[in-house]
Amino acid sequence: MSTRALPPFPPGGDDWRSWALQLVEFLRNRDESRAEVIPQSVLLEHQRTGTPARAAQEGVLMYDPVAGYPVVSKGGKWEQVVLGDNPVDFGIVIAEKEAFNLYGDTISVLAAGQTLLKFGKAFDIGATQETIWQQGGEEVLPTTNSIDTISSSDATDTQTTIMVGHTVIGTGLDAKFTQVIQTVTLNGQNKVVLPTPLARVQRAADTNTSVYGGDVYIYEDTAISSGVPTDGTKVHLKMLAGQTQSYKASFTVADDEYVIITGVVYSINKKTDARVDFEVLVQLPGRLFRPATPVTLSSVGTSAFTGQLYPYPVIPRNTDFKIAATSSTNNTDVSATIAGFYAKIIT
Repeated sequence: MSTRALPPFPPGGDDWRSWALQLVEFLRNRDESRAEVIPQSVLLEHQRTGTPARAAQEGVLMYDPVAGYPVVSKGGKWEQVVLGDNPVDFGIVIAEKEAFNLYGDTISVLAAGQTLLKFGKAFDIGATQETIWQQGGEEVLPTTNSIDTISSSDATDTQTTIMVGHTVIGTGLDAKFTQVIQTVTLNGQNKVVLPTPLARVQRAADTNTSVYGGDVYIYEDTAISSGVPTDGTKVHLKMLAGQTQSYKASFTVADDEYVIITGVVYSINKKTDARVDFEVLVQLPGRLFRPATPVTLSSVGTSAFTGQLYPYPVIPRNTDFKIAATSSTNNTDVSATIAGFYAKIIT
C-alpha cells in the first residue's frame, strides 16, 4: 500500500517558527513533484559517410544518415531500428541480410527509394526458348560498350528518344556496370550515333507527342536496309511502329545497387491452344544464365499467372536478369512483368 507524505502538525507549544519552516519545505516539495517533466532532446551521433563506426560494442545506438534510419550494434553489425511509422516487410529484412551473408554487401531498400517495374511482350514464342521482347530470339549480350546506333524504318521519324542502359568496364568476373540515361533524336532511316555507347540497353521511350511511324532499333553498328539492321544479332532493343516505349522483360543491375524481386506476372495474350513455360533467368558476372523460378501456363486452363515470389529473390550487383519462354505452339503471343525494389549498397 502506498503512503503519501503528510503536512507537519501544528506545534503543541509555542515553537511556531519551526513549524512554519517545516510547512514551507513540505509545500515546496509537493509543488515540485507535481511539476510537468519536460524531456530533454538527445541527438544521436551520426555514422560518417564512407567510414562507418565499428559495431564492436553491443547495444550502441547511432543514426545512419545515408540509410535514413537509426541503427544499433548487434553481433558485430549495424542493424536497423524499425520506427513506428515505417512498417516492416519481413521478406525485405531477410533479403537485405541475405545480401550481406552471401556477398558481404550491406544494402538498404529505403536508402534507394526506387521501385522496379519491367515488362515485355513477344509475338513469336515457339519450341526454342526466347527472351520476352519484341525483337524475338535471344539477345547476344556484348562484352564491351558496342551498342552505339539507333535508326527507324520510317523516313519521317524524327522524335526524341530517351533510353536507359549501362556501360561496362572490365570483363568476365570483373565486369562492372554503370547506369546511363541519355536522349537522342531520330533521323528517319539514317543511322544516329548514341552520345554514350552502351553494353546494355533495357528501356527506351518516345518523349514527343507523336508515336513512332516505323519500327525503331537500337543496335551495334552494322549494315542497314531502309533503317533496319540486316544482322539481327546486333539488335538490342526494338520498339514497334505505333508504340511509345519498349517492351523488354530484362534488365541489368549496376555495380552500386541490388534488386529485390517481389512478384511476376505472366500471360498468354491471344486465344491460342498452347502450353507455355515461363522462366526467370539470372546471370552473374562471367557466368551462364541459370533458372530461378519456372512457371507453366496453358491457354486451355490457366492463361495468366500473378504471383508474389516469397521469399524474395535477391539479384546482386552486376547481374543480368531476364524472363524467357517456350511454347508448344509456334507464334504464341505472351507477355511478362517483373516487380520489385532497388536497394542501395551502403557498405
